[in-house]
Amino acid sequence: MITDQLSIVGLFSEELNRELTINQAAKLLGKSYAFTNNHFHEMADAGILRKKAVGSALLCSLDYRNEETRGLLLLISVRRKRQFLAKAEQRRRQLLTEYADGLTQPGVRLAYLSGSTLTVVVDAAEPGAKRDLPPSKGIDVAVMELSAFERAAKRLDLSKTIILRNHEAFWNIMASLA
Repeated sequence: MITDQLSIVGLFSEELNRELTINQAAKLLGKSYAFTNNHFHEMADAGILRKKAVGSALLCSLDYRNEETRGLLLLISVRRKRQFLAKAEQRRRQLLTEYADGLTQPGVRLAYLSGSTLTVVVDAAEPGAKRDLPPSKGIDVAVMELSAFERAAKRLDLSKTIILRNHEAFWNIMASLA
């Protein structure tokens, strides 16, 4: 059951406000309409999915306000990070892991990798904010204020975003924007 829920939530996790019909999701999952329909209704009853009728179709999306939804998103993003790091070249994996693990300064909210840039989101970008971060050692690092991240987050390609630090904060912010 949890594997099926993760697969379904994974479809929606690639875009912030993605909507799919049950038929579209069944095709993407490679599952039958009946299987997908059953799971969609169970997940809607649990508050994980929202549904609305559009003509004869049922259009579904994630309900980010639901704690279980955010928990499933968190698990998906942790697995995505693990898979990404497992495939990364050893030196890059080491650099990214050490850098993200070193982000313990007050005010650091989260860190994510999008393309080749590691973005560190901070409460307030003071003139010395980047200076207070660990040396980047060959990683392209950008520092972004939380308010700027909130404005930019809707445009993030979530399918190509790897959360490296504080998955929970990332999804809570995304939930506030959805």
